[in-house]
Amino acid sequence: MKLVRHASKLENAASDIATKLAAEYGFKVEERRQCIRNVRMIRMEQQNMSHQICRQWPWNGAEGQLAFMECLVDDHSSESDE
Repeated sequence: MKLVRHASKLENAASDIATKLAAEYGFKVEERRQCIRNVRMIRMEQQNMSHQICRQWPWNGAEGQLAFMECLVDDHSSESDE
């Protein structure tokens, strides 16, 4: 989970994230390489999801964006109620 949180912060390079986590957890060289691959995969999936949302949601200016955000909040609220 910590890897996902770090990977979603786009201002840091994948190698920087891997170096930080390697120092914190004592990763070996191969584990650090795997961490870099995982960060890149997470970022690609994040970008892919963003593109899918943009293709499927009818954006109508600010109102469309507001409606989309409300939809996300409503979905999140209904999931937490269950």
